[in-house]
Order: sequence, then C-alpha cells, then structure tokens
Amino acid sequence: MKVFLSLLLTIGIAYGAVLPSKPDCAFTMCMAVFQVCPDGTPAPIPADSCCPSLSACKAVEAPVKPITNCASTMCTMSIKLCPDGTRAPVPVGECCPHVKACKAVETPVSPAKPDCSSTFCAMVIQQCPDGTPAPIPADGCCPSTSACAAVQTPVKPITNCAFAMCTMSIKLCPDGSMAPIPAGECCPHVKACKTSGT
Repeated sequence: MKVFLSLLLTIGIAYGAVLPSKPDCAFTMCMAVFQVCPDGTPAPIPADSCCPSLSACKAVEAPVKPITNCASTMCTMSIKLCPDGTRAPVPVGECCPHVKACKAVETPVSPAKPDCSSTFCAMVIQQCPDGTPAPIPADGCCPSTSACAAVQTPVKPITNCAFAMCTMSIKLCPDGSMAPIPAGECCPHVKACKTSGT
C-alpha cells in the first residue's frame, strides 16, 4: 500500500511540474513599454506570464525590417482608426500605431464629418425654397441651402433674412411638429403648417 501511495505522490508531483499554471496577476505591474511583434501587431501576453512579451509573437514567415528599439518611445494617446473603423496597426520598424499601416480599402469611403466643436454658425436662419429650415450638409457644420432637397415646382423667391429678428417662442403645428418657415419669409409661422386632410 505504501508503494502505491508513494507512486501516486510521485506521479502527481511530476504532473504538476510539467503543466504550467497561470500566475496571479492581480498585483503585477507591467512596464509601460509598447511591445510590438515583427508583423506590427501588439505583443500578446504569454500563458505563463502577466505582461506582454515578444516571446509570444507568432513566427513570421517572410523576412521583415528589424524592429526599432521602442523602450523610450512615447506614443500619443489619440486612437488611430483605419478607414474601415478598425484600430490602426503599428508599421513595421516603428513603435506607434499609424494609419499608413492600414490595409488599402477598395470601396470608396464617404468624407468624414468635420470637427465642429469650435465652429460658430451665423444667427441667420437659412431656409430652403419650400420654406423648411435648411439642413446641415454632411461635410459642413452649419445649416446651408446647398443641402436643401431639389424643389420640383417653382416657389416664391426667398427674402433676404440677414437682418431678420425672429421671436424665441416655439411655433407648433396642430400635429405637434415645429412650424416651418413660410415661403418668402424669414421666421417660422403656423400658417405654413400642412393642413390635415381629415
């Protein structure tokens, strides 16, 4: 019986020594060095470690440009995105992500919306020929008549509203929607509301 127990104990110890166990990473502090694999992707965390390591990178089949020493490199905190919406990879031989490493997109991409955070639009009410307020174009920050839908029927010309002063009260149509601007005028009014057929 003693022989059997000692045999089990020996097998258990040998088996435990062979299988690597995942370390407790709760209090591990990794160095703030951006590890980059030869293919430009961030280095993964090995199964027996808590921090990214180049030893866990996949083997590269084709020879690549040697990796730059990124130990003292500081990358910006801004997130670089490729045209398809994925994060930009790190170019080979560099240390920080960049859009120049994105894969070429074959389909045309619509123009990006401009940053309108510091744009101030004029207080002039732009209106479309049908009397509705002018929308904001996809590539702009302020309402513009260039974004108005094409009008099928001729309408009364738009009045110059550069010096018009509209009241701040909200005009509502009977259906609860905001009253549009009547053709040839500058301010919203209920008389331009669509009449109900009922």
